[in-house]
Amino acid sequence: METIMTHDFQLEVCDESRTQVLSEEPLWGVGQLAKHFRFKLECEGVRLPNADATAFIEPVIDGVEKGPYIQGIAARISNGSNKIHKKTYGIKPFSVQAQDMANRLVAQKVLRPNDRFCYLIKAFPTRAANGEASAPPAPSKFRSSVNHTPFQFVHKPVRELLGAVPPPSSQGDEAFDVYIAQQVYEQILQQAAESQDKEQAGFLIGVLGQDPETSRVYAAITAQTPALEGVQATCTSFAFSQETFMAARRFLENQNNPELCILGWQHSHTWCARCERREQCTSSSTIFWSIDDDRVHLSAFPLPFQVGLVVGFESGNRNHQLSCKLYGWADACVRERAFQVV
Repeated sequence: METIMTHDFQLEVCDESRTQVLSEEPLWGVGQLAKHFRFKLECEGVRLPNADATAFIEPVIDGVEKGPYIQGIAARISNGSNKIHKKTYGIKPFSVQAQDMANRLVAQKVLRPNDRFCYLIKAFPTRAANGEASAPPAPSKFRSSVNHTPFQFVHKPVRELLGAVPPPSSQGDEAFDVYIAQQVYEQILQQAAESQDKEQAGFLIGVLGQDPETSRVYAAITAQTPALEGVQATCTSFAFSQETFMAARRFLENQNNPELCILGWQHSHTWCARCERREQCTSSSTIFWSIDDDRVHLSAFPLPFQVGLVVGFESGNRNHQLSCKLYGWADACVRERAFQVV
């Protein structure tokens, strides 16, 4: 699928009153919106051939503010026929880049820690006034270390992969379903329990498929591999490296199964496991999605079907037994989503 950018986009950070521009830079990751939209259409049963489909990325401008500031970005996909699909995204998908810009401004002492700021997006036609093509947009700041092949669905029932038949429509209004094999789920909990003084992480391996019996798209997580090589872990942080992703690719190759792919990652938030007062703590939860998690997911797991599992302690759990929440892409942003252990 070809993606055509009709405009160049700039991200602008300004003070809370919008009276002073503090920083601006090219907006990165805009092309991902087309990939997210295409996957959503695929989940809805719309089939778009790679050879003929074209995606256009365009600014959304309302009648109040006539550019260059925009209210969002739209993805428009055509398969060469009269049928055109369109979806409008706001500017929230680019909040991570805005936060990173603000962090640099804090380091430069332009902003103070915890200062409020605004971020805006500007759009300019890709052709200059003289008709010549303008410079191409800057490349994305983040590049994934996981091999990103176009998503292809394996057509087989979920029960063939997991040995059980999940109940129909068990995950509400999610665009696609996520299933985790019981053995994999227990392995992840065990790894987190054994590494409570440090965060641990790993890769979720499985099959992206479409069940011919229900027509539902699904991600079936059938294996996992811990991230051990080239990692930096403390009690409150975990950092991947190129070595980590190379090890994950080797694990995938050694499975000798072309249907398998990297469906996401998992990591633990267990820094309070050894706290002497943890039995009295009933109000805090360590299972949450942080801005740092956003950065990792955006940079290394940007495909629309890739998810992130967080292991930690729920609030009100006096026994401090580990549990999990799953997060995934929805409208090009990460949010908590449903999953099922099978």
